[in-house]
Amino acid sequence: MAINSWLRNFGRALGWVAYMLGATAAAGAQEQPVSLREIVTPSTIVLKDGRPVTFALHGFIEFKSLSELFPYIESQSQRWSGALSREERQRLALDLLRRGIESRVVSMIDERPLEALLTHTAHELQDAIRKVTEPAPAGYEEAFLAVQAKWKHSVIAGARRRTYRAECFPIGIQ
Repeated sequence: MAINSWLRNFGRALGWVAYMLGATAAAGAQEQPVSLREIVTPSTIVLKDGRPVTFALHGFIEFKSLSELFPYIESQSQRWSGALSREERQRLALDLLRRGIESRVVSMIDERPLEALLTHTAHELQDAIRKVTEPAPAGYEEAFLAVQAKWKHSVIAGARRRTYRAECFPIGIQ
């Protein structure tokens, strides 16, 4: 019984994602989709309406590509070399990397990076990252997988909440 409930919720979540992706695709039909490989390639600059889609760390430090983010992460981990232990600096670098990747993928301006990430499996994501020939910092694959897992969970949990409200509080004409 629990499996049927899980499958029903998962199906609803996928339906919601498909609806949202279809609605946003209709709004920006002239834009080409962004592939998963492009999203995981550090030097990729996503363009929308001919302009780079920037992303920010801490809400105000803007970047155009993940490769621009890497020197910032390195500078911040070195900045605290006297105050933090080696392990703490590594955790700081990994946290900044994950936050930067999440900011890159989840955009208020362009939904295509998130669409590319959510419509592929973790295995496909790992394969795409392993094919990247550009340099990337330690923890790059794990950070992408964490962002993907977080947002897939958020989409499914959001669909469950909407399903619960619809079942418990039916609205409509009877």
